[in-house]
Amino acid sequence: MNFDFPSDKKSDDEVMDSLLRLTAMYVAQKEDIDDASRNKLLMLIQKSDHDVFQRISIFMEAFTVYSFLKSDKDLRLKGMDVWKAEKERHKTEYLEQLGHILMFFNEKGWDMGEMEEELNSI
Repeated sequence: MNFDFPSDKKSDDEVMDSLLRLTAMYVAQKEDIDDASRNKLLMLIQKSDHDVFQRISIFMEAFTVYSFLKSDKDLRLKGMDVWKAEKERHKTEYLEQLGHILMFFNEKGWDMGEMEEELNSI
């Protein structure tokens, strides 16, 4: 299965949606799910392979918190030191979970293509 990004940078949410589509394609053995919503993708992953669903859920939690903190302008303006510390703490958690996901995809023999680079650039 080929899954490549166009050369322009995607938003964090677009990268996450792409990861969910790719994961769903692998676990459900379907290639026609490009327009499915995030919730439908998650349900498909959960129905197809609960272990994969659990791993993706843990990764999504770390991703969501880190992505939110990166863009939280209010917290940044109110307390730059607190914002930086929290952002770094959650970045570390995100990168740890990303390592688990990358290792998991590798163990399964699933090719991420350019997605690995996109996930590392978040």
